[in-house]
Amino acid sequence: MTSYHDEKMTIEELRFFYRIDREIYRYLAITLGKDPLRSMAIIALWISMEEMGYPSIILELLTYQSDIITNSACDEAEWAVYYIITGTPPPPPFYRTAVTDMNTTLTLIRDSGSAMYVSMKYLFEHGAIGYSSLKQIIGNLCSIMFADILRKAMLKNGFGDNPNDLVNDRADEDTNIPEVELDNSAPIKVEAGSSSGTTQGENISEFVRTSSFLTTFEEQPTVEIIPPCKRTLFVIFSRGFPISEDQIREFLVRTNGENCVESICMQQVRPPQRRQPMYAMIEFHATETIDKILAGEDKVRFFISGCHIQARRLEAREG
Repeated sequence: MTSYHDEKMTIEELRFFYRIDREIYRYLAITLGKDPLRSMAIIALWISMEEMGYPSIILELLTYQSDIITNSACDEAEWAVYYIITGTPPPPPFYRTAVTDMNTTLTLIRDSGSAMYVSMKYLFEHGAIGYSSLKQIIGNLCSIMFADILRKAMLKNGFGDNPNDLVNDRADEDTNIPEVELDNSAPIKVEAGSSSGTTQGENISEFVRTSSFLTTFEEQPTVEIIPPCKRTLFVIFSRGFPISEDQIREFLVRTNGENCVESICMQQVRPPQRRQPMYAMIEFHATETIDKILAGEDKVRFFISGCHIQARRLEAREG
């Protein structure tokens, strides 16, 4: 089973790494008031698409910050999830001449500079995205990373304080998905999308419930740690903003002297699930260097080459 986190990292540190995913989930579930369980499934699909090689739909949506574009992309993703988890083949596009039935999603992909194609039929038939893949991402990642936001969304949007209260409240909304031809020469133009139907929404919500740990809403415990290694700094990166070992070393040398770093050990990258390191362990020649960086704090945040970095002392396991 693929792991989307590492046992060395606490929940707080994992949430720092997945901050862009948390930002889009907060946008969907709280700002736009979407069903928080279905929002998890939508984000799980987008993450799965990244594992297939697609550019990040999440980053594109955060760049646009458009409710209309986001709603349209969510409608497309929600239908795609429904077809995947129910094993229902998608119908052909409403217009025979349409390039795709995921017009907004495809336009976001093209705007990122990618020539990759996407449609509901393609995602349904592609082996890399399937029932088990979505279930794994929701259970291993989304339910852990979004639990605190989910609670806030439930209270804010009137879902109650129990996961069983998360029911579909959009039963009387239109279930049709508007379809338009894709014009790559024009900016994104979409109509305000309609939300998905009751049966579809209930299927997705139940799928998320059974895929995750949402029945308890307890904070996940941090792993057992051993006495800290006094000369090693543990740094967390931010997903979507990769940084190289050379950039880290250059920054540290510039701020702490040429011979301050003994070694830098970046987390091993294992495509396709992980395209960038989540963390690195930096061993210094002197503990004073760590003291200088932390400046009396347990952890600090700073920027290296425009990338968010969080640092603390390493809490290493024996051996």
